[in-house]
Amino acid sequence: MPTIEELQAEKKKLYVEVKVAHNKMEHARNIFHLMEQKYYRKKSAFEKCDYELAMVDGRYKVEPPSDSKRTKTIALGPAEILLTLNKDQLARICDTLGVDVETEE
Repeated sequence: MPTIEELQAEKKKLYVEVKVAHNKMEHARNIFHLMEQKYYRKKSAFEKCDYELAMVDGRYKVEPPSDSKRTKTIALGPAEILLTLNKDQLARICDTLGVDVETEE
């Protein structure tokens, strides 16, 4: 059976190990929290930019309200977008994207 001194020494050693492990865990938790905040900020910025682009390039079409005061936003497919764009809008989108497209008239 271990003596009191041996048990106290073991307790002291284990306490230091637990304290170090706890500090590492807290540090990792803080890093995770900061990275999570950065992720949500970047995700929000991306979604805002994508929404603004969708309003410009025609991926979202706002229908006028019927009886309610809220506007509805519906998503269009790629074929429907191409059918609703005129040549000027298509040329503007190509210029924005940096694509060189010649149009025949």
